[in-house]
Amino acid sequence: MSIFSICRFLSCVADYIKSVAQQHVRRFLRHEIRLCMRHDIQNYMWHNIRHYLQHYIRHTIYSIICGTPSIALYTAHYLQHYIQHTIYSIIYSTLSTALYTAHYLRHYIRHTIYGIIYGTLSTALYTAHHLQHYIQHTIYSIIYDTLYTALYTAHYLQHYIQHTIYGIIYGTLSTALYTAHHLQHYIQHTIYSIIYGTLSTALYTTHYIQHYHWYNIHYAFLYCACRIKPWTVTPFRIF
Repeated sequence: MSIFSICRFLSCVADYIKSVAQQHVRRFLRHEIRLCMRHDIQNYMWHNIRHYLQHYIRHTIYSIICGTPSIALYTAHYLQHYIQHTIYSIIYSTLSTALYTAHYLRHYIRHTIYGIIYGTLSTALYTAHHLQHYIQHTIYSIIYDTLYTALYTAHYLQHYIQHTIYGIIYGTLSTALYTAHHLQHYIQHTIYSIIYGTLSTALYTTHYIQHYHWYNIHYAFLYCACRIKPWTVTPFRIF
């Protein structure tokens, strides 16, 4: 959720609270003004009517007893003052009640507005503070995970490269040593074979030549001694 959405939500909540508070205040004021006016008018009228009736009965008795027109004029003058005083009292009570109610409403509305503003601002500041910590924690987590993964990968690659290099070097050296050892045995075997073949051939040739000479000498000796024909004797065949 973005900050703009949060601010919009808080504005809608503040408007809703304001409308509900206004409706509640209107109902409360209407009810209180009606009760105050009814109570004040009833008390005032009862007190004044009772006072008026006392004076009126008293003056009526005087007028009946005295029977003079002055009583009637006094009563009319008294009624005029009484009506004026009653009207002034009603107007004063109504205005004082209205002024008191307006003063109370002003303080109530001001307190309600302060409460709404304070609640909205405190909620917004708390949300911003929470979002700040959440964003910092998220950034720290991302950086930590990235660095940890990079370090772990670098450490693994280091060991893998070292192991690969050791494997290549070991394989190359082992192959080279095995090849050198095989070549050494092959060269030795080849040299031994050449020397053995040469020596065996030389010995066989020497042995054959020796036997050939001995045969020729023996043949010549027999030829001279026995005087046999040379073509009757089969010479020694070389295979």
